[in-house]
Amino acid sequence: MLKQLIVQGMIKMSEPIIHIKCRKVDAPLVERVIPSCHKVLADIYGGEGISHFPKTELLIDHNDYLPCEGENDVIGGVELTSESGTIVCKNTLNARLDHSYLDSLPDTRGMLWPSK
Repeated sequence: MLKQLIVQGMIKMSEPIIHIKCRKVDAPLVERVIPSCHKVLADIYGGEGISHFPKTELLIDHNDYLPCEGENDVIGGVELTSESGTIVCKNTLNARLDHSYLDSLPDTRGMLWPSK
């Protein structure tokens, strides 16, 4: 799953250099999946008939990890940031749960307070 989260961020960002922020305990796993992320990306672009796609360098941020203990702990996943820091793709499980929660609010309101 971690590989798919990274590849999804690579596609969304299309940046030449991407910094990956992960939990400290996940750093060895992220290092192992990085080479296969490039292969998956090449397969995706190749399947679409795109022969030239942006080369992306993935760098793990070993100075700033996602919190995994305490009040604001991250369950898992990654945060991808462009070299300049202006583009951030939060692909953490927490961010995905928050997104799902916000998307379900209109349906929940409709069930609790149906319109007449």
